[in-house]
Amino acid sequence: MSSHDIHHRVEVLILEVLLSQAEDNQEEATEKLVRAVALAQPTDCIQPFIRFSSSLANLLAPLAETERHGEFVQRILATCHESEAIAPGGTPGDPSASNPLTYREQEALALLAQRCHNDEIAREMGISVETVKTHLSAMYKKLNVRGRRDAVSRAEARGLLVPRRNLPGMGRRRKVSSSGEGDS
Repeated sequence: MSSHDIHHRVEVLILEVLLSQAEDNQEEATEKLVRAVALAQPTDCIQPFIRFSSSLANLLAPLAETERHGEFVQRILATCHESEAIAPGGTPGDPSASNPLTYREQEALALLAQRCHNDEIAREMGISVETVKTHLSAMYKKLNVRGRRDAVSRAEARGLLVPRRNLPGMGRRRKVSSSGEGDS
């Protein structure tokens, strides 16, 4: 199963958890959350939990004490806490506050983390340099930062940095040497 598939399956399980909670079936909600955590843990898929953190916090807390999933769940909870503390505007647990970036902004961010220049980002994403600048400007505003390195640092702190190879439809990018030639 690809990272993309795992991410979406974890999201589906979390939505099933929320539905079980709404139906007042805590036992089923807990069982599905354990399945979601077990599926997410090997690929370090934290983002879906952050997105629904306010609704999941009470169910996640007991899992943080388990031997099998405790360390991973503790990281999820810590990242959720950081996201809520750092997120400008919105209310804690609001998906737009904890994950404000669009898919294309996340893709550009992953390339920024690899220290790519705007022209490299444009080439990798199949867009113009001007569109890259638009994505970066929107991203900086949403993250409340002024530059590339700050954006990467803030996104890492909030658990928003997804390796580009884990984004849907994206593979590992080639390294670009200082001469501009791609390495294999």
